[in-house]
Amino acid sequence: MKKVLFIMILMAGMMPSILYMSGIKTFTVTAQSIDTVYGWKTEDVEYLRVHKDELRYKNMQELYTLLSQKGMEIRDVWSVQTSPWVNSDGKSYVRGLCIYSLPLENLSKGDKYYRIGITLNLADNDTTIRYPDFWHTMDPNKSEILQFVEKTSSLPIREIDIRLNTAIGK
Repeated sequence: MKKVLFIMILMAGMMPSILYMSGIKTFTVTAQSIDTVYGWKTEDVEYLRVHKDELRYKNMQELYTLLSQKGMEIRDVWSVQTSPWVNSDGKSYVRGLCIYSLPLENLSKGDKYYRIGITLNLADNDTTIRYPDFWHTMDPNKSEILQFVEKTSSLPIREIDIRLNTAIGK
């Protein structure tokens, strides 16, 4: 298991941030000012929309790096999985990821939020990730978001979809 180092950096005149390091990969989650719309700055979301095709067939780490550079804090995460009833082996597999601009508790209240939906390119790489193994191996005493980033940073991207949504399930 890789060792992960978390450092809180508080400098005069600088925004607090968390530095995530795992091997040579670095990801920074930066606290944003309150003046953002739906959790992220509109111009940063538009930049990602324009450049999302450049991330196709690259690893998730490239997306995380871009989000970090733009100061787009990941405030919640989720996975998209197959159904065990449609798979011949009766198991559920992770096929995609979701990154949210607001925490999930805000989403159920009706707040508007940005969602980045990522379809992973696992079939072309003969990779499978069992859904229960993905979530159940996370340490409840550590940040779920940072563990999610660590587990997914090497996964290849097939497609990226960016949406502004209102309330989950509405």
